[in-house]
Amino acid sequence: MGEPERSADLSDCQLDGANLSQAKMTDSYLPSASLRRANMSEATVDQSEMTGSDLSGSNLSKADFSKTNLIGANMRGIDLEANDLSGADLTDVVTSSSKDTLAPEIRNVIGQHELWSSSGGTEGMRANLSGLDLRNIDFSGSSLSGAGLSKASLSGANFMQCELMFSDFSNSDLTRANFSLADLRGANFRNAMLRLAMFRNTTFVPIELRDPTGQSIVRSWASSLAGADLSGADLTGADLGEADLTGANLSRAKLQRADLQTSILDGAILDGAILDDALLPESKS
Repeated sequence: MGEPERSADLSDCQLDGANLSQAKMTDSYLPSASLRRANMSEATVDQSEMTGSDLSGSNLSKADFSKTNLIGANMRGIDLEANDLSGADLTDVVTSSSKDTLAPEIRNVIGQHELWSSSGGTEGMRANLSGLDLRNIDFSGSSLSGAGLSKASLSGANFMQCELMFSDFSNSDLTRANFSLADLRGANFRNAMLRLAMFRNTTFVPIELRDPTGQSIVRSWASSLAGADLSGADLTGADLGEADLTGANLSRAKLQRADLQTSILDGAILDGAILDDALLPESKS
């Protein structure tokens, strides 16, 4: 019997709640796929590509994920020991909420902020962590949209899979911070230090502000990285649509498969940047 053919390209597909029990999915291609609450019991998913996929809440009992690439996957609520993960790459896998590991005062700030956000500002309090020393703190999976984090020391901080729409990181030190799979629509990184930071498969596209009826778009709010130092940063697969990168330092940055077609790159430094399969403005291509 010959080798099985690779399955169809299912990257970014939506399979939430799907019944894939006992499915034969060897060598499947499922990067960034959404499989939340799916039934994958006894499924064979070995030797597959599932970077950044969302498997939170899924039933993976007796499933075979051996030799599968699960870098950055969301596996909250899953007992990893009950499955065959021999040889799987579990780098940066999110297995539980980081909030339980935060200092009580930071956990309280995030809790109040999430209440403020969900109530439309009528309850709780907007998080203002500006100017604080928060180096190496794990915020992964937190909802901090609209939070104030300017002029903060955040080197080595983990913001993986966070909701950070409209958040303000201007003038902060974010050296080696991890923003992989985060939602950064409308975020402000103006003049931030982002050397060697991780932004794999991160979204920077504009966010639309609508009127109270939700029908008409009042304005579109783009992300800003103007003047930021992104030297050596990993932006593989990032969507930077309409992001302002005026004067940004992208030297030696990894921009494979990044979408920069509509980005503002006036004065940006791209010396030594890796641009394989990147989508660039016509003037830069």
